Amino acid sequence: MVGVACICTSLIALVATIARQIRNIFSPTERELWPIMVLIMGSLCIIWGIILILATANPAMGVTGYIMIGLGLVCYSISSKVILLSKIWRHEFKLSNRIPLIPIFTALTCLFLSAFLFELESVHGYYFVPARVLAGLGGICFTLFSIVSILESGTSSK
Repeated sequence: MVGVACICTSLIALVATIARQIRNIFSPTERELWPIMVLIMGSLCIIWGIILILATANPAMGVTGYIMIGLGLVCYSISSKVILLSKIWRHEFKLSNRIPLIPIFTALTCLFLSAFLFELESVHGYYFVPARVLAGLGGICFTLFSIVSILESGTSSK
């Protein structure tokens, strides 16, 4: 539930960024606040996932940690949109064409971790669910790539 709450908080930050920019009340403080909050949510999920994996003596109890890591990676994918929208708001941001790489790296990380868990699942059955969940989360991250690419291409000055 904490991982889903982190994703929802990240999505709220994204919607708040868009809504405040539409109303033309997006402040310089918010330019820094929203991206940092989303990055904190992603980091919280990943750190919690690593703790779950390493702190349990029974590996069957720690498989939830892999899902938490995947949820953190989705938060990082969402952060790409928040960062892009925050940095380009009435400013020139030279690295805006690099922002769409964030969802690609998060998708690849989810899919590589999923492949790793698929291999472990052949030995231990309790990796069955997290392997498939991570494959789905990798698909979500890749879908977020297309949204960021559309945003980036619409805001480029070329």
